[in-house]
Amino acid sequence: MNRFLFAWVLLLWISPVMVAQSELDGIDPTGQVIVYWHEWDGPQLDAMRAVVGKFNRENPHQIVVQLVGKSSSGRLLGELASDPDPAEARPNVVGGIFPSHVSDLLAEGLVIPLDVYVTHPTWGVTPEDAAGIGVGVRGTFSSALGQGAWPLGLSLNVLAFNQQMLVTLGAQSIPSTLDDLTQWACAAAHSTTPRGQAIQGFPLSLTLGDFEGLVAAQGGALYDATVANFLFNSPQSQTVLAWLQNLNAQGCAYDPGGAYNDSRDFAYGLTPFAFTSSAGLPFIESDIMDSASGLTDWAFMPIPGSQFAAQIYLRGVGIAPSESPQARLASWLFIRYLTTPEAQTLWARGLSYQPVNRNAYELLGEDFLTVNPAYRSVLEMLRRTDVSTFITPPMIGYGDVENQVYEPMIEAVLAGADIPTVTTEAERAAAQVIIEAVREANQK
Repeated sequence: MNRFLFAWVLLLWISPVMVAQSELDGIDPTGQVIVYWHEWDGPQLDAMRAVVGKFNRENPHQIVVQLVGKSSSGRLLGELASDPDPAEARPNVVGGIFPSHVSDLLAEGLVIPLDVYVTHPTWGVTPEDAAGIGVGVRGTFSSALGQGAWPLGLSLNVLAFNQQMLVTLGAQSIPSTLDDLTQWACAAAHSTTPRGQAIQGFPLSLTLGDFEGLVAAQGGALYDATVANFLFNSPQSQTVLAWLQNLNAQGCAYDPGGAYNDSRDFAYGLTPFAFTSSAGLPFIESDIMDSASGLTDWAFMPIPGSQFAAQIYLRGVGIAPSESPQARLASWLFIRYLTTPEAQTLWARGLSYQPVNRNAYELLGEDFLTVNPAYRSVLEMLRRTDVSTFITPPMIGYGDVENQVYEPMIEAVLAGADIPTVTTEAERAAAQVIIEAVREANQK
């Protein structure tokens, strides 16, 4: 069965400033102008403009939402935490929020708790939409400080695979084990494209999330909340590391040389696989067009191993503090609108995210799914009973562990280091990094 794995650890226990439900009674949000700092670009920005335009035209309170682009989640949240620019309006609605951000954003007062808005008898989420979104999905943006953000879209961290290339190489089915990945990565690394270009093997630009997915596909879990640490030394982690080490030693893997380069190489027909977010679909298709690679038969697949796995990424939006209760309520009404089935359908079609509101699934339409087979493959993955889905638990120090521990560990393993020695040291180092991250967070 599909399942969500949650671990709630290392949360900051600081009393949030809550809005009393009665304070929302009698507030009139009519005519409010709301600034929405967002992270969208390209075709995804086009889709968000369409959603915002529809809201601005049709909402009964004449609320107007203004989009302000920040190009990325990192830049957006960095500017949110920095001293205000007097030449720029501060946001009412804050995008680019992942579950791992929630505790810090609430503790630092950069967003407000949404609990009272969510449950308000007049302004709250309808029972139908609450059921469609589900307690588990909503809970990923909660902490001891409250509901810090509201889920907006869902994507899967999975593998893109080139069906055309695999069939040409002799594959009879989609890879279902690490050995299968090795077989076809090695076959690809010794072949060329129809235009004579050398094809690479398996791309080695694995994030900590990619590694976590590989471990889950071997039946393990990378993080253990009971010990508040990463299990780099577990049998499943060592299996994945040994696979990567052997793949590299056989000349069946390569370094793409930067973030997203593996997806670009995939679109250009230069590698059979690429770890990617399913929301990267429009960017892969754009690169296919730019490269004239002729790639048409491709899709997303779950991560193979002793079981199939797929990591769920959730992206959310929150409300920034404001002295105006009218602006805060208007911001919430826009956020609430974003997760209605109608808005989710329009948004998902354009941005290639999966709806977080399951009531939108049927509204996507067979015509849309027929001409978007890669998108359909993700939707079907979410419904499959043989794919184990999981969510990385919100925690303090995840990024620090990735940069300071995981990346050096991978580099050492690929260079041929003894895996048990490296993983033992990685677990010890990760525990210290987390302790230090929590200490720093509590001092803020």
